[in-house]
Amino acid sequence: MALMATDDAIKLVEKEVYTNKDNFEFLDLFLAHCHDTGEIAREIAEKLSLNSEEAALAGYFHDIGGCFTKDKKCHTFHEIVGARYIESKGVELGIADSQEECDRIAQSLRSHFVVYEQFIMPEYNQWLPGLRDTNPKLLLPSSWNELVIIYAELVNINGKRISFEERIAEIKDRDKKINNPRLKAVEIAETRLFGIKKDLENALQRGEIDTTKYTVV
Repeated sequence: MALMATDDAIKLVEKEVYTNKDNFEFLDLFLAHCHDTGEIAREIAEKLSLNSEEAALAGYFHDIGGCFTKDKKCHTFHEIVGARYIESKGVELGIADSQEECDRIAQSLRSHFVVYEQFIMPEYNQWLPGLRDTNPKLLLPSSWNELVIIYAELVNINGKRISFEERIAEIKDRDKKINNPRLKAVEIAETRLFGIKKDLENALQRGEIDTTKYTVV
């Protein structure tokens, strides 16, 4: 099955971002984060003998939903919106040539960061219209493919790589300063997120994955 080439994927992300530029305050930083997440995801997937090209595409597109969310400031539920973009348009756009593969890529990015916690918090009800039919179980990672994207996203910012701990601390500090309700979601999810970090780093250290805890899709 054919997958979109790296250069074409990056061009597609850029096209959607610049078309919807009013949704973004710092376009270059956003695009750098998408690019770096894709590259880190590729590196991790290769080390774990996962499909590295699928992982890279999920990384490049992991925040694409920010182009289309109703919440233009904080991009609430961009994970869900981005996954639906891949599912509905992936074959047409050439991201992958089969719906099955587009669906796998979509799920790889649907569950990243704290979307599950936000989905069940009343503070985010205003952004749920049109998304209420989402199965909450899909917002919690169950595969190594999803763990790769979560980890890759949380070890880079502003064009540079940082530690998982530094990234979580940076997000919490920023959310506290602007009184972002996401801070509550991050605090609720923190134990879960650091569990993912531990599982992924242990797998990288061993050089193999344990499929009794997470699947490979």
